[in-house]
Amino acid sequence: MKLKFFFLAIATTGALASCVKHEVIPPPKPKVDLSSSFSVDTSSVKITYVKDVDGFLIEPTNFRQLQSTPQLSSIVYFNTIRSSVFSDLFKVSIGRAYWDAGNGPFPSVELFRIFFENTINPAFSDNGIDGVMLEWRDRNNVLWRSREASLQSQSFVFTSVVQESDEEGDYVKFSAEFSCYMYTTDGLDSIRFDNGKYTSYFQNN
Repeated sequence: MKLKFFFLAIATTGALASCVKHEVIPPPKPKVDLSSSFSVDTSSVKITYVKDVDGFLIEPTNFRQLQSTPQLSSIVYFNTIRSSVFSDLFKVSIGRAYWDAGNGPFPSVELFRIFFENTINPAFSDNGIDGVMLEWRDRNNVLWRSREASLQSQSFVFTSVVQESDEEGDYVKFSAEFSCYMYTTDGLDSIRFDNGKYTSYFQNN
């Protein structure tokens, strides 16, 4: 009798185990690594910003001028690293890329990539309309900008451009090196940026 009960217990346990539903947890979907950092030398101090340190975050934005086909629409890309704790920020504006908005509200991923691959050494351009403009806001909340018409030596070079995508968007990850004078908005003061390095990304949507 005890033996029959033993086999019955095993059979019952096996039946219950076979009815247990196992939750299937899908593997995490890959995300693009969007780490960012900025550094530059000035005459008095080296400035360094790193994403997720001291409240620094990245804001990739853009400005589009949409035209009806067959006219071409244009887009200027912006990348800002700014602190939520201090007034500091550094911003890169670069444009313009052109595309037919009849094919979509943004350039295709291919056009997005090609624009940056063909803009490795952009000229300085006020407002980033036909080249690159740099802006810096210091700890005292003073805004400084690069100047298209500056008579001082200046350069900006993308040393790396890589296009990647994930579920949240299409990106061009970049590394850039630059040196230039930055001017206050009233033009009364200037500061030299040397050995500037910036690693971050632009977003196409």
